Amino acid sequence: MKIKNTGSAIICAAIFFLMSTVCMAANININNTTFKALEDLPVFDFNSRIDAVNPDAGHITIAERTIAAATQASSNPDIFKTKIQDWNCMDMNLKQFKAGDYIFMRAWELPDGRFLARDIYLLPKRSTNIETLPFFIEILKE
Repeated sequence: MKIKNTGSAIICAAIFFLMSTVCMAANININNTTFKALEDLPVFDFNSRIDAVNPDAGHITIAERTIAAATQASSNPDIFKTKIQDWNCMDMNLKQFKAGDYIFMRAWELPDGRFLARDIYLLPKRSTNIETLPFFIEILKE
């Protein structure tokens, strides 16, 4: 697994399950704990194989780390939702992922050491330079 820290030099070893994730634009509320704005949190890039997927709980496991995805639908535009797509920028959901799939993911490290997925992209089955894929070109524009 390749991990690239794009916001902080700290990588936390202990990751806990995230349940009932509701993320507001100004604050993050997870299990009734409110954190600071998402923009202020360190972002990590992960390129790895999925070990397990639990779409009902809203998380995936990679390299023995559980990463939460905010998948709750809401009509409120201030509520954050994890972007989940394939390499061609086509929308997907966690139910379409399975153990053994390869993904590229950007995730925030929360102050308590947990991770929240910002973007999850399914990679092609055969080895490819991800920097040439449509989703990665879009990321570089951000």
